Order: sequence, then structure tokens, then C-alpha cells
Amino acid sequence: MRLHALLLCSLLAACTDGSIGSSAGEQGGASGSGVAGLSGSSGQGGGISGSSGQGGASEGGQAGAGGYSFPEGGSGGGNQAGEAGAGGSLPEPTLLSVRSVPWNPQSLDLGEVTALVEQEGRTVFFGAKGVQVVAGGALVATIPHGATWKAAALLRAADLAGEWVVGLDSEGKLHRLLGQSGLEPISDRYGLEDDKVSGLTRVGEASVFAVSEGLVVADGAKVIRYDIGAMSSLAGGGGKVVGVQPGGVALFELSSEKAVTFPLPGASMALIDEEGRVVAASGAMLFAQASAGLEAPLAPVFQGATPISALASTPLRSWFLADGELGTTSGVLARTTGLALSAGSLAPGQNGGIWLLQQGAPLRFAPGGSPDEEAWYDTVLPAYAHACSNCHKPGGSSGINLSTYETWASLRSTIYTRVVEDKNMPPSGNTISETDLAAIAAWCKATP
Repeated sequence: MRLHALLLCSLLAACTDGSIGSSAGEQGGASGSGVAGLSGSSGQGGGISGSSGQGGASEGGQAGAGGYSFPEGGSGGGNQAGEAGAGGSLPEPTLLSVRSVPWNPQSLDLGEVTALVEQEGRTVFFGAKGVQVVAGGALVATIPHGATWKAAALLRAADLAGEWVVGLDSEGKLHRLLGQSGLEPISDRYGLEDDKVSGLTRVGEASVFAVSEGLVVADGAKVIRYDIGAMSSLAGGGGKVVGVQPGGVALFELSSEKAVTFPLPGASMALIDEEGRVVAASGAMLFAQASAGLEAPLAPVFQGATPISALASTPLRSWFLADGELGTTSGVLARTTGLALSAGSLAPGQNGGIWLLQQGAPLRFAPGGSPDEEAWYDTVLPAYAHACSNCHKPGGSSGINLSTYETWASLRSTIYTRVVEDKNMPPSGNTISETDLAAIAAWCKATP
């Protein structure tokens, strides 16, 4: 793996080649452990309310039987994964309940949408009609674009001054949305004017791009190239980036600059979930790491009837689509039943929700449950994201994960005392808005 550094002197400054030393480059390399490609599988359980919802919950469906045998030649992790799934039935997923979230009261015709980004009360759709901005259920801007769109992401600005809604077009060029008025080409801001970018993702403060020879990582001060081979289905999280390569999956950790490859024939998609674990799909089988360790092996966890068709990760949960049903790998493997969704791609929504992008109008879903749980999702979860998530996320510094309804329900009175009455949470130096405080107070005092 070869490394080349580029200094970003300013937003408009040209980037200059340099070297960053050879030791990091020697860390790359394949350790055939575990493995990674992601895509989802089908689901049972649940029932959905709203215009697109059919059906109630039937008891959980069947997880596919049989295991996945890794090819000979992979190192320890891959062999362990093979042994874990060989010769037996996989655990049956639990029931997943979801609900339809209305977002399109005017029945807007957005055409075919290939990517979207949610930001501060607006949703930016990238598709056949260009870039369309929807806020409050109304179409507020349409910006034509000559090429089609492949992907989009909410990235930190090149100098970390704010955030950019960035789209990647079919020509491999990057464009950022300028307010609601136009698009600005920005490939040159990352030294990518001569590259055809094939993927983009965000990892903390860094923006990561897939190019023909590997990855380009921009952290606001420098741009570094890592020659680790082309990667598709790029996804990031937990300080790492994962992508699909021929015959398997590649995982790259930004802090250590270490690359690990996992053999997985037929790998189609990969992601990193909210706990920093790799989740992967090959054909109709779903694989997951047991822990967030860089070389932790992947084991098969689910097998659908048809190939897994889509996957997406949010800061709160990871989703997959297969057999016309939604599933999640967060906490325990769970899936819906009775949705009978058309094929499409998944895009992350805010607060752990998910979008299904297809030729018809995009569909938006959120976890369902009791009225109390749905009220928590709609009112408390946004407050958590604003005021609590830095310390109370999965694996966070506090040691208490408050990203789930179950935890809030079990600590209801304690949270009310500390946040509303004593006001010693969030701790000194952190703020909570009056709106978020009122939302937490109202939910905590409500009768479940």
C-alpha cells in the first residue's frame, strides 16, 4: 500500500503532492480473517401502519438453514466463520415492527430517485429529474443536472467549516448543493479533478472517496491517498471504511492506516453498523462480526430465500432488504413480515429511520411499537441525538447506551430527575435546548 499526502491550504488552494512515510504503507495487506460484504435479508414480524402498510404481525419466519463454508486458503477468521455456520440452522430472527412515516402530503412526482440526504428539516433527492429539495412536504427547488446521479452523502466541508450535501454523478464528479439555488463542482477541493470517483462516505470528521487505485481520505488539513485497490459499495463508521473487492471485502481503519481483507465469494455489499462491526452479504446470506475488532471474524447470521438486495447503516441501527421485507441487525437480528416491498435501494434517514428508493415515490419507514415507543421515537430520539448522543451512544464514553427505547423506558424516572429536575445532565460544558428539554420532560411524565 502506497501513501501520498496532499495539503489543503484553503478551500480554493490547489493540493500539493507529498509523502507521508513508508511505515504505514507496510501495514496494509490481507489477513484473511472474518469478512465483510453487506446486504440485507428478508424479514418477518411486524405490520405497518400508513398508506403503504398491509398486514399485521405473524410469528417469526424461518431463518435459512445451512451454513456457509469459506474457501480453503483463508486465514483463521474466515475458517472460524465457516465453522460457525456449517451444518446447522441459523438463529430465527425476532419480530420487527415498522411504521410508514408520511412525508409527501402533496403526492409529489420526483421521478426515479437514486440517492438522498436529510439535513436540517429538508430532504435532498438526487435522481432522473436532477436535484430536488423538499421541505415541509413542499418542493422548494429543482436543479437540473446533465449526468445521472450515483450516490450522495452529508460530508463535512473541505475545511470542516460546516457541512455539505454532496452528490456523486455518473461521470465520477462531486458536486455540492449551494443553498437551494444551484450546484458547485468540488472534485478539485479534494485533489480529485483527474479521478473518477466511484463512492463516497463520511467517517467522523473525515470524508472518504473511492477511486480506481484505492481510497482518498480528507480530514480538513490534508488529503491522503491509500493504494489498496478499487472498492465498491463504500461505507464508513466507527473510524473505519469497508468496501467490496473481487472475491471478498476490504476493511480499512483510518487511525492505524491498516487494511484487512476478508475472503467472501460473491460479496455484493458491505457496511459498518452502529457498534463498529462489519455486516456483509453474499447472495442470500448475511454475515456479521461478533465484535468491532479490526480482524474479528464474520459468521453467517441469516439466510433469505432470494439474494439480499440492499443495505444501509444509520448512527442508531443498520437495515437490510431481502425477500420484499425489511430487517435490522441492531441488537438482535429482526425482520418484518407482510410488507411485500418492491426491489430498490436503501438510504439512511434521520434518527435511525430508513428510506426505500424505487421507481415509484420513495417510502420512509421508522421502527414501530407501542404508542409510548412511537412517541419516544418521534419526540425524545431527536433530543437524544442533539444533546446526549456524544457520550451515550453505543460504545460511548459514559458506558450507558441511551440510543434505544428500552433503556429510556427502564430509566424513565432517573432520567427525569437528572435532566429535568436536578439539571446535572447533560454535564457541565454541554447544552440542551428548551425544546429538547420539554420533549424529554413530557415523555418521562407520560403514562406508558
